[in-house]
Order: sequence, then structure tokens, then C-alpha cells
Amino acid sequence: MSGTRTALAATVKQFARTPVLVALLVVLPAYFVGLLGVVLPDATVAVSIPGWSGQSALSEGVLPMLGTLAAVMVAGIAGLFLTVDTLHADGWLALSGLPSRTLFVARAAALTGAAALASVAATAVLGLHVVPEQPV
Repeated sequence: MSGTRTALAATVKQFARTPVLVALLVVLPAYFVGLLGVVLPDATVAVSIPGWSGQSALSEGVLPMLGTLAAVMVAGIAGLFLTVDTLHADGWLALSGLPSRTLFVARAAALTGAAALASVAATAVLGLHVVPEQPV
């Protein structure tokens, strides 16, 4: 097993030992987008770009942006927890001879997976609230 795979396995095990963090990666973005999908007003706003102008619901413009923000926010929190929770394990892995670069690559891969999980959760709930217009 390569050093990166070993460090990645240690990171994933550390995530698994923190079920609250795993639940937050799925629940918090979904809750955030779902709540805002209900709370945002159905007001219509004027939208104009060069060559086109029209009307659009406020939630159709704001909610996708807030879904992305929720996923990024949760990924950042996951990165903070990942860094704090794995400091002790990183020390042992470095002591066993794993290079710092390998540890960094493993942590970055785990954080990328966490960000993808949060994005999927936010996008799934976003699909319930916002449906793209189908031009006729």
C-alpha cells in the first residue's frame, strides 16, 4: 500500500470516527437550501443583461448561489475539523516516515471528497426548489 493510500485511509477512518461531522456534511447544506427555498419570497425582479431583459423569480436567482455558498461553508468547516482531528495522527504518520507532501495530498483528497458530498446534498435539495426554464 502506498504512503498516500495509507494516509488517505487514516483520514477516512478519522472522518468515520466523527459521525456528527459526516451527518453535517449531508444534513447542513440540505437544511440550509431547503429552509431558504421555503423562506425566500416569490417576488419577481427585473433582470436585464445586454441584449435581453425580462422578469425572474427572486428564488430562481438567489437560491442556486446560496446552495453553492452552503456547500463551500460546510466544506470549510469540514476542513477545519479535519485539520484539528488529524494533528495527532499526522504526527504519528510523520514519525513512521511518511513525507509531509504525502500527508497533504491525502488530506486534500479527503477534503475534496467531503466538499463533493456537501455539494451533492445541496444540489439534490436545490433540484426540488428550482427548475430551469424550458424555452419554447
